[in-house]
Parts: sequence; C-alpha cells; structure tokens
Amino acid sequence: MIALALENLGIDVFESYCNWNNRIGVALSLIGIDNRNADIAVLEMGMSGKKEILELARMANPHIRVVLNVGTSHLENHTSLEEVEMAKGEIF
Repeated sequence: MIALALENLGIDVFESYCNWNNRIGVALSLIGIDNRNADIAVLEMGMSGKKEILELARMANPHIRVVLNVGTSHLENHTSLEEVEMAKGEIF
C-alpha cells in the first residue's frame, strides 16, 4: 500500500518481496536493496513475540517508521492488545 502510493508519485521504490517480514526475509530484502538503485525502500517487519520488531528495526535502521495496525491476530503470543502495541512500538 505504501509502496504503491510512492510509485504513483513517480518514486522508484524497492519493496520487500511477498511476506519476507522476519529475520531472514528482512536480511534478504536488505541485500536486494544493495543490488538495485531505488530512491526508497519499503520493508515489512513482522512479529509474533517481544523483541522481534526491535531486532528487525536495528537491522534495517529505518528513517521513517509506520505501524499500520494493532489487531487481534497477534494475541496468540500476547495476552492483550496493549502487549501487541508495545511489541509493535519497538520499531520506534
């Protein structure tokens, strides 16, 4: 969604592939950025537990960070939406 909006503005965007939002996928995406001369990169960072987003954010060092939603899909590994919010907030 974000990548598409930027592309519509004429910006050359590198976008993470499919669901490459974990430790391995983000690392592969970062390698892909080096192989392409894009103006900007949009990387998805996923999480199922605490400290995962923090690790991915440290790896990618994003300049702009966006949390799209805090929903019930992560309650499997968290006891409340507040915990999910805190885990996703690790990106900041």
